[in-house]
Amino acid sequence: MCQMPTALSRRSSSSWGSEATMTDARGIVGIIANPASGKDVRRLVARASVFDNQEKQAIVGRLLKGLSTVGARNIVYMDDTHGIVSGAIERAILESDLGGMTCTPVTSTRTVSALDTETAAQAMRELGCAVVITLGGDGTNRAVAKRWPDAPLLPISTGTNNVFPRFVEATVAGAAAGLVATGQVPLAKVATAYSRATCFSPAAMPSLPQRSTAVVRRR
Repeated sequence: MCQMPTALSRRSSSSWGSEATMTDARGIVGIIANPASGKDVRRLVARASVFDNQEKQAIVGRLLKGLSTVGARNIVYMDDTHGIVSGAIERAILESDLGGMTCTPVTSTRTVSALDTETAAQAMRELGCAVVITLGGDGTNRAVAKRWPDAPLLPISTGTNNVFPRFVEATVAGAAAGLVATGQVPLAKVATAYSRATCFSPAAMPSLPQRSTAVVRRR
């Protein structure tokens, strides 16, 4: 996995709702928002803050603003069962705030499970997305890595006890992703490669671990 640091004209209804079939990968930005992240029992028991889907939709709205500002034009997204991304796009259309971008859902399952993220990541990989922005936790990004091990990720934290994703202002994150996607900033100059651990079990097919593992060096 590669992690980036962060320093519309309206389409017709038939075009906006169709599946992505783009052949030119230049400038394509993928967005995956996990509707289940940030709501697990650890947050509820500890009375911690919860990332509801309205807040995630607001985050996506700010992402779109940042992407538009730096000239990103091709957006594909996972059409999640709670309409997080599609709702943000609809609001941006109503406010005439998409700046010439086209936004298209990719083919993915709708099982309300990690499989939805996996299949969306696979579709974005096949399209050759320049950057994938995720809203979720460690599990969301782990699901992306199962189908796209070297995905160019910009992970925004909306999960619980995260190691990999970061808390970052979404407008800045959108601008950073857009600069890389449009070639204004080379990915190699701003991305950090992360290793992936694969666990093998005699009773199961090889898969990524179900829990996060961190290796640290004692100083």
